[in-house]
Amino acid sequence: MVFDSGNDARKLITEVEMFGVYVLAHKVYEKYGITCDQHWFDTDVAARLHEAYPDDLAEKALKYMKEDPHISELISAHDFGHLDDGSMPLEVYDRMYSAAAWGTERVWRTGKPRFICW
Repeated sequence: MVFDSGNDARKLITEVEMFGVYVLAHKVYEKYGITCDQHWFDTDVAARLHEAYPDDLAEKALKYMKEDPHISELISAHDFGHLDDGSMPLEVYDRMYSAAAWGTERVWRTGKPRFICW
């Protein structure tokens, strides 16, 4: 893939990130019944960050936890009928999240990071 500018590349990265939030929110909702919309970040996640970190650090982290309003509306409505509409195939998101889950579990069990190719 060739980009005309850095702005084009950043735009695609933002689209992939925002749609990734939608895909992950679907997985979390299906497995745990938690609605990971902007309200959830602003209340539940914010509260946990403020418990774990100094307020200034928590606020700095929270300012980057902003969902695209349209994505947040879809998540709030539990409208997950658009999973095939992303910039990347759903399969790629699934592989990324599987790799991340595997790596996270390994670090928790062993204390050592490990990388896999997917």
